[in-house]
Amino acid sequence: MLHGQRRPSPPLRFPVLQGLGARYSLALALFALALVARFALDRWLPPAGFPFLTFFPAVMLAALLTGLGPGLLVAALSVLAAKEFFFDPPGLMAGYSVPTIVALVFFGSVLVLDCVVIHVMTLSLRRIREERGQVAELSASQGVLTRELEARVEELRQREEELRAALAGGERTRAELAASEARFRSLAEALPTLLFVTSADGANTYTNRRFQDYVGMSGEALLGNGWIAALHPEDRGRAAGNWERAVASGQSYEAEYRFRRHDSAWRWFLVRGEPERDGDGRILRWTGTCTDIEDMRRAEVALIEGEARLRSVVETAADGILVADEQGKVVSANPAALHMFGYDDPGDLLGRDLGVLMPDEEAGRHGGYLRGHESEAGRAAPARAIAVPGRELLARRRDGTEFPIELSVASFTSGERRFFTGVVRDVTERRRADELRVTLAREVDHRAKNALAVALSLLRLTPRDDAGRFAASVEGRVAAMARAHSLLATHKWSGADLQTLAEGELAAHDGRVDLQGPAVRITSEAVQPVAMLLHELATNAAKYGALSHEGGRVSLSWGFDGGDASLRLRWKESGGPEIPGAPARRGFGSRLIASLVGQQLGGAVKYDWLPDGILCVIDLAPRFAAPADAVREAGGVRGRAPERQASRPDEEAAAESEPAAPSVPRVLIVEDEALLSMELETAVQDLGCEVVGPARTLAEALRLASTEPDLAAAVLDVNLGGGEFSFPVVDVLRTRGVPYLFSTGYGSTSSLGGHDGTAVAVLIKPYAKEALADAIAAARWRAEGKRAAEG
Repeated sequence: MLHGQRRPSPPLRFPVLQGLGARYSLALALFALALVARFALDRWLPPAGFPFLTFFPAVMLAALLTGLGPGLLVAALSVLAAKEFFFDPPGLMAGYSVPTIVALVFFGSVLVLDCVVIHVMTLSLRRIREERGQVAELSASQGVLTRELEARVEELRQREEELRAALAGGERTRAELAASEARFRSLAEALPTLLFVTSADGANTYTNRRFQDYVGMSGEALLGNGWIAALHPEDRGRAAGNWERAVASGQSYEAEYRFRRHDSAWRWFLVRGEPERDGDGRILRWTGTCTDIEDMRRAEVALIEGEARLRSVVETAADGILVADEQGKVVSANPAALHMFGYDDPGDLLGRDLGVLMPDEEAGRHGGYLRGHESEAGRAAPARAIAVPGRELLARRRDGTEFPIELSVASFTSGERRFFTGVVRDVTERRRADELRVTLAREVDHRAKNALAVALSLLRLTPRDDAGRFAASVEGRVAAMARAHSLLATHKWSGADLQTLAEGELAAHDGRVDLQGPAVRITSEAVQPVAMLLHELATNAAKYGALSHEGGRVSLSWGFDGGDASLRLRWKESGGPEIPGAPARRGFGSRLIASLVGQQLGGAVKYDWLPDGILCVIDLAPRFAAPADAVREAGGVRGRAPERQASRPDEEAAAESEPAAPSVPRVLIVEDEALLSMELETAVQDLGCEVVGPARTLAEALRLASTEPDLAAAVLDVNLGGGEFSFPVVDVLRTRGVPYLFSTGYGSTSSLGGHDGTAVAVLIKPYAKEALADAIAAARWRAEGKRAAEG
């Protein structure tokens, strides 16, 4: 054993298959297992939910057991398989939305990064094993050589003693002594190591040929203290002092120095010297060897550096890494694991049972798992490592809070002991991200289909008396919707600045429109209807009002009413054609403005037909707008949509003068989009039915569903905005026996809360008028059949 050398600890071992075919076969098998497992779990997972649930552990195991190349192959196959089968829409050639691309890139990057980290760890472990093997071989070789040399030296000593004892016996004894000396020198010259002999006072008297050739000095130059010149300048003083003390004490000598090789290279040597004594214990001479340990020292340094690199990887890993013994006691935990489970001091966790990191139910299963490995069957092959792919389960922090983790387990042996390594990842944020992604995808789908339905309603409701005017009207209104959606997207659907919205809608009349008002932020729900009503006012002014004459101007101002803090818009035209008075009938644009303000914005509109130009005053409900400063302090405009305002006076008059005949079927309409509501009204009336509502909010819908008599059917929009859904209305209608049908922008019935089973139909926006007619007819038939059965 070298002076100051410590015995290296047994190496960590991870099973890596040898042979390219075997490694890739195992990697493909792991991928296939992950794919089958993901298909098996698909029935319990939400659509397009957790696409990478089983692939991530398969990639980690492939990288750990088969190497970097197969691991990257499994990572690539996992990303392709997830997109092909488990994303919405499925298929490699299907559309790629931004969330899908982000998810694929993010999880692909995480899989590749994990493969690289595991590959680096595997290479480090392999290098450590090789270096430890070299150290062991060098140590064994040195020990054998030293023992052989000492045995031969001892034999020579014995022979020399015998010869000396017989020296007095005559010439024959002297001849044998000379022969023994010759044999000693012959043996010394044949030895592969550096050999030296000194006198009792430590002066060098002999060096073998190997010594002389190695240092490039003659035997004469090495005599006495000449050997000091072959040492490194930094080691000479220390070597001379150590040798003098050893000679003075008569004790065995051992030290490490650097010798200069004949090519001027410096290498470390282990120098050993043993005193040879006579029968009286007096030192006759010293015999020693110099053994090259340069490679051994380098291997030891490399081993230490490799252990330091591995320790650095473990200490800086973002995942928690725990090591437990066969009894389930924690023997090691990296900083990430301590932080994850809420421990500041490693001593608070080391030595404790792993059960403290799990809920009681999981801890019970964990105990049985370890007992299985402690059984005779589990100990039958202690060198065989086990690996458990990552699975999700609940863990428990020190303060008792539970959180989801992904756990991968592998075992290794050290000597006769078996240990388990667990890689723990907190997947709380990943679960939240998955849930957010699903919610975002549903919301984007809902918004897109609602927008298409609104555009389709514009096409259906816009008068077709002239093809050119029809095309221009539809084009302008759809463009207004598009500008509103672009503005919302720019502000991440958190609302928009009223000034910016007005400038966008009135940009075509720049220089002829005056805008004045405080900084106002309107909610995302109000952006589209406000944009469309401004577009209708501007279009009317360009066709018939102030903007149709050169020199005509428009003033748009806004502010908050002091009474209920509602936003008031004031549209005033001047310099246009003289207005004799209010028009005899309202056009589609006026009806659209009234519907937008009354139904979607919860407000009221008032016209004053002044001779020099129209004055239009529009009040918006307080919850749809707020001062920009207040919005910044509160973090955005939020709140439920207000109750729908009372019916317009002209509608009330029409209702009083033309009461509906009792025999006309009455259909309740619940819809928060003004244009869709107008289209539904028209379609229901065209079917010979009376419209009840339309109701825009949940409260209004519940009131009408509970109090209105003789309802034949109901058409319900699912999402009423402001976080409200129409499902409570379904309960009221079912109690009253009123058939209902859904009108929704969601593409999946999973968003219907299980109510689709009793609905007459589920119409996905945008839908054909014929589908609506068929659904209402089916609802009326069901209602009439029920009344007939009850009668």
